Parts: sequence; C-alpha cells; structure tokens
Amino acid sequence: MASAAIARASRLQAEGMLSQLRVVSSGSPGEYDVLAPQDGLVLRRSASPGQAMEAMAPAYVIADATRMDIMFSAPTGLREQLRPGLEVTLPGGESARVVSVSGDTDRNSQRLRVRAQTDEGSA
Repeated sequence: MASAAIARASRLQAEGMLSQLRVVSSGSPGEYDVLAPQDGLVLRRSASPGQAMEAMAPAYVIADATRMDIMFSAPTGLREQLRPGLEVTLPGGESARVVSVSGDTDRNSQRLRVRAQTDEGSA
C-alpha cells in the first residue's frame, strides 16, 4: 500500500515537470523547450541551448514579477531607526518596506543585514 502511494506521488511529480516542457517540432528526439511556470525576471540560468541536464535539475531561477525581495546592508548606527514596516526608497525610485533586520552584524562587513520587499505591482 505504501509503495503504491510512493509510486503515485513520483508519477504526479514527473507529470508536473513534463508539463513544463514542449517537444521541439523540428528538433532531435529528447529535445524540448522549457516553459516558465510563471511570469517573472530570470535571475540565474543554469542551462544553455543543447546542453544535457540531469533529471530534476533547475534550468532557471525566476523571481516573481509582482513582488521582489531586496537584501542590503546598513551601518550599525541605524539599528534604532530600522524596523519592519519602514518604507525605504530604492535607487530606481521605487519603494519597498523593511521586512526584517538582523539581530547581529555581518561578521565581514560589520554592518546590519536588512531584507525589504516591494509592494505588489511596484517591482
């Protein structure tokens, strides 16, 4: 019974992954186009055209186009002013809200690590 459930889960996972592929009409056997599962910004590409890939290996890292996480460091002197909910202005003029501030300083830079997130639609 348990082995049947495992086999079923494996099949569903494989079908889900195959749904993100499209056979290249004029390509060789085993050649596919990779379809993105969402709209977004490609942050990292791990595959090149024609490159063989391992099963389950990610081809791309895609950021959600409607919301973006921003990581930055700030001087420790600003610790009292930085708090979740604080609005910060990004270099391009967009705004984001601080989500978290590290409790300790980064060992190498001696600065605070801060994570902010853009509001939906402002990325």
